[in-house]
Amino acid sequence: MNHDDITIKRRNLPHWHRERCIQFVTFHLADSLPASVRRELQTLKDLFVHENPEPWSDETTKHFNSLFPTRINDYLDAGHGSCVLRHKECAAIMANAIEYFDHDRYIIHKYVVMPNHVHVLVELLGNSNLSDICKSWKNFSALQINRFLGRSGQFWHHESWDRMIRNERHYCNVVAYIDKNIQQGGVMWK
Repeated sequence: MNHDDITIKRRNLPHWHRERCIQFVTFHLADSLPASVRRELQTLKDLFVHENPEPWSDETTKHFNSLFPTRINDYLDAGHGSCVLRHKECAAIMANAIEYFDHDRYIIHKYVVMPNHVHVLVELLGNSNLSDICKSWKNFSALQINRFLGRSGQFWHHESWDRMIRNERHYCNVVAYIDKNIQQGGVMWK
């Protein structure tokens, strides 16, 4: 893989961008990871970074990426927080946001709306970038769902977690993971 054409942006998490690549993105409701869990994960992350100074080898990066997303997904799958996406109307708003520019700015390979989070397997088209796409999905859905629920304020957690699909095996694993989520509580999916 040629790494010259990969852009990495950082907030608290790295965000990867590459034209015409397939990416797996997860984002969750603002209340689905309590502050105590976020602090615990941040402490573990800080310890890992302290014990493994950068630059990281591919093996260290792989180990890091296997630890933290897995813990977050396990916690999200347990269904913490308000879980407002379990309401069909709210899930439909989210699904419509995801599907709105399908085959225009991106191609949706698969997605699932869970009660407190969303997983999307998406292929970027043209100059589209995942950061802008996620921002659009989250802004539109937050406004519409908050309006539907008669409330205001922060709806989504500020960050999302994304991974570029490395190969066919990785792609199949992500599809199987989304299918598992569909079977275990998915509210809307494609």
